[in-house]
Amino acid sequence: KSAPDVLTKCIEAVEKRGMQQQGIYRIAGTMTEVKSLKNELNKDPSAVRVDDVRWTDINCWAGCLKLFLRELPNPLFTFELYDQFVAAADSAGEVASLVDELPEAHRVTVNTLLQHLQAVVQHEAVNKMTSHNLAVVFGPTVLRP
Repeated sequence: KSAPDVLTKCIEAVEKRGMQQQGIYRIAGTMTEVKSLKNELNKDPSAVRVDDVRWTDINCWAGCLKLFLRELPNPLFTFELYDQFVAAADSAGEVASLVDELPEAHRVTVNTLLQHLQAVVQHEAVNKMTSHNLAVVFGPTVLRP
């Protein structure tokens, strides 16, 4: 099983063109472009090229990834496990155990997203996106009451 195509395509674009972009994921793309990109990705992700001239703004791709996560009917860290994730927030071991309890699709997507965010942090000297900054940006999106 693999992560959703929309997510992986957005990650591909950011990793190809956005790792050096200061404020990647913090700076918003134009919402009309973000929605247009998301509509195209929903139709046929394989037909969308990461170097398409319609979406040259890397913040559009980053915004599309965040929008995709925000619009999930059940967040990545599911409603059912919300209280347990909040209680385990200070223990990486407990959080990892809870991730193992997630449905497979969520678990695969969480792992894909976390690998990507670790790669983003490796460029924090340039992009200014520390793990704390990424937690502020993504936390409310992936963990909602």
